[in-house]
Amino acid sequence: MKLGLLRLRQVRRLLLVCLVVGLWEVAYGQSASPSYSLTIQEQEKPAVAGSEVYITVTQTNTSKADVGCDSMSRGSTDLALRYYIKREDGTPLTQRANAYGYMTDISQCQLSPGESITRRYLLSWLFDLSVPGKYSVQVARHGEPYTEPQIMSNVITLVVVPAQAPGAEDKGEPKHTGK
Repeated sequence: MKLGLLRLRQVRRLLLVCLVVGLWEVAYGQSASPSYSLTIQEQEKPAVAGSEVYITVTQTNTSKADVGCDSMSRGSTDLALRYYIKREDGTPLTQRANAYGYMTDISQCQLSPGESITRRYLLSWLFDLSVPGKYSVQVARHGEPYTEPQIMSNVITLVVVPAQAPGAEDKGEPKHTGK
C-alpha cells in the first residue's frame, strides 16, 4: 500500500513539473512550430549526366522574431545545410570525401518575420550525379535557435538524363543548317 501511495506522489510531482514547464513555454513565447521553412526546387531542365547540377533553396521566416540565415559556403555549396539524396531504389548517396574542406565564405544574415532568402547551390559538387536516373533530394538545417530540432525541406525528384539523350544539349539556341 505504501509503495502505491509513493508512486502516486511521484506521478503527481511529475505532472506538476510538466505543467510548470508547459506554462513556462507558453509564457515566454516558445512554440512547437519551426521558426522558418525550407523549400527546394530543381533546375528547370533535366540534369545531364556529368554536368553541373544545381538546386534552389528558399528559407522563409515563419516566426514572429528575426531568425538567422547564415551560410558557410565552399564554392557554390552551403555547408550549413545537410543534404539527403537517394536513388530511385532508395539507396542513399554518400557525399564526396573531399566535400568538406575549408570554407571559403561565411556570411551572416537575419530574416525579419515573413522575409525569405533564395540561394542556388551546386549539388553535383557534393555528390556524384553522373549516373542517369531519378533521385530524391531533401535538405535540412539546424533549428533557430540551435536548440530546435533540424528543419527539413520538401522532397523533390531530380531527373538525370544520359549525356547523349536527344535534346539534352539543346540550349534553346537557333540551329544553323550550313546554308
